[in-house]
Amino acid sequence: MQPPQVWQGNVVTPEAVQVRMRFADIGSRGVAAFIDSIILSVGLLILWSGMRSSMLWQGAIGITVFWGYYIISEAVFGKTLGKAAAGIRVVMEDGRKAGLKASALRNIFRIVDILPTIYVIGMISMA
Repeated sequence: MQPPQVWQGNVVTPEAVQVRMRFADIGSRGVAAFIDSIILSVGLLILWSGMRSSMLWQGAIGITVFWGYYIISEAVFGKTLGKAAAGIRVVMEDGRKAGLKASALRNIFRIVDILPTIYVIGMISMA
């Protein structure tokens, strides 16, 4: 049996320093996604349990919390709580932390990965 494949690449920072980076594998990404899903599920259940509004409003709030969690966590801290637990982070091509615009674009396209096959498209694209 072969060891798991580790993707590595060289990144040149804005200061013209070359850094070798290791890219996250499917396993660590899956662990991060699982932890983030648990956090979001518990948080939304707590939030919704106190709400006396329509399902439409609850859905709108759920979508806002879902995307807000990822966008703000990645833009401000460079990682979500799940990514932090898995030891991975989100960076730009040059190694810098993703800003608000980059994080927003990255997470808006998350819908492509989620639907219709729940991240199968993303996993196939990594292979």
